Amino acid sequence: RIMLHVAHAYQSGYQSWMIHATDTDIVVLAISTANEIPGLELWLAFGHGNNLRYISAHGIASQLGNVLSKALSFMHALTGCDTVSSFCDIGKKTAWAVMRSLPHIWEVFERLSSTPAEVSEDDMMELERFVVLMYKKTSPLSRVNEARKQLFSSGNRQINHIPPTKAALLEHSKRAAHQAGHIWEQALVVRPVLPN
Repeated sequence: RIMLHVAHAYQSGYQSWMIHATDTDIVVLAISTANEIPGLELWLAFGHGNNLRYISAHGIASQLGNVLSKALSFMHALTGCDTVSSFCDIGKKTAWAVMRSLPHIWEVFERLSSTPAEVSEDDMMELERFVVLMYKKTSPLSRVNEARKQLFSSGNRQINHIPPTKAALLEHSKRAAHQAGHIWEQALVVRPVLPN
């Protein structure tokens, strides 16, 4: 509800805001919603003590543009946030690098960050390739089930260091789409309407 308070203050005439946060969910939410409030100057005091730094959410959102700043929500939820589990040993930097290398997936992530009715089979094809590349950036494979077999049998990897099955990835993607596309997408709505 932090962004709702920011929007209300903006409507009341406050042009500049500072949010103190220690949670990356707040950073991503601020960046993904900053472009939705034109003219807002939104700063984050992130961390505390010697690790305190100031982040310009509006500046980052402006540099990323509307599509990529919105897509960031789904990427963050998919790779692990407060309410969605993460992939074993796959960090945000790896996911970000793969996402940046696949510009066509930005639209998929943006759509899944914007109240999606479903995660379609076409979306799943793109998500599978994204996940395969997170686990092995040079893999020619497009399907997670094939990548699991190849990485486990020839890559000498333990079972927890291979991609999830397609069925598990589908359920995980639905949860990420619910968080990014329904919960966070309606961060500026007073009474959000959430699917069952």
